[in-house]
Amino acid sequence: DPVAISWWVGAVAQRTPAGTGAISVPYPTISGGVLADDLILIFGGISIASTTLFTTPAGFTNVQASLRANTSSPTSKCVRAWAAGGESGSVSVASATSSTAQLVMVVVRGADLTTPIDATPTTYSSSTAATAYTIPTITTTVTDCLLLVWGACNVASGSWTPPTVPATFTEEIDDNTPAPGMTLQSLLWTGSGATGSINLVRSASVRGQAFVVPIRPATSATVTGVASATITATATA
Repeated sequence: DPVAISWWVGAVAQRTPAGTGAISVPYPTISGGVLADDLILIFGGISIASTTLFTTPAGFTNVQASLRANTSSPTSKCVRAWAAGGESGSVSVASATSSTAQLVMVVVRGADLTTPIDATPTTYSSSTAATAYTIPTITTTVTDCLLLVWGACNVASGSWTPPTVPATFTEEIDDNTPAPGMTLQSLLWTGSGATGSINLVRSASVRGQAFVVPIRPATSATVTGVASATITATATA
């Protein structure tokens, strides 16, 4: 059976006004700190002034990258790394092009150590303005995957509505200043297989992109620690 998955979301790191300086993405506050084999993910969006993605920090690998659909769209990216234990402070993230940016870190405890990303992320991207940021269905291979949805848009206003497919997501972050406006949504999905189209919605019609990252739970491990953070969600199989 899958073990318990816990996750913590850190504070949003921003670069504004536009520039090329490194962005310090803080670790979440976790009672007992970051442990060995915690999965560290960084999600980020860069404004339409940029034609490139943020640079993958040392020790991280790419999970998903979405270049802009046109000159009025942002770029987005997700990277991951395994924790050695005891990490604190922040991770420095750079981008090659002058831009505004918003990034956030998620730490997941209880992810599968061999295949933490259960399936290839599916992505929405459009060169025309829209309110429906509908992410194509993703097919998970096990129950109790943690679905993390990232969305980014080309304006610094408005809001996001959490998806309700395959179940209602929890809105972890809805932050739209500066551009790109961004959101992070989470769902510990008790089902498996095809999720159906994930219906992330924007309050106003704008260009942007979104994707879903499915985190596979470990099937046999001892997971210690209690979820206690600025933003926390915990479930036990």
